[in-house]
Amino acid sequence: MTGQTAKTTYSAALYCRLPRDDGNVQESSSIQTQKEILLRYARENAINNMAFCVEM
Repeated sequence: MTGQTAKTTYSAALYCRLPRDDGNVQESSSIQTQKEILLRYARENAINNMAFCVEM
């Protein structure tokens, strides 16, 4: 493979946790904000294969 570079693929589990002060809300704005931040980070760092893990 002369002149070619291997493309690295990264995988990650993106972990979100519901704060105690949010109570038992199904999906609070806190979880949504955490997902947005993690997704932005993943995209900016070439993490293409990802899954969210949400603890409530």
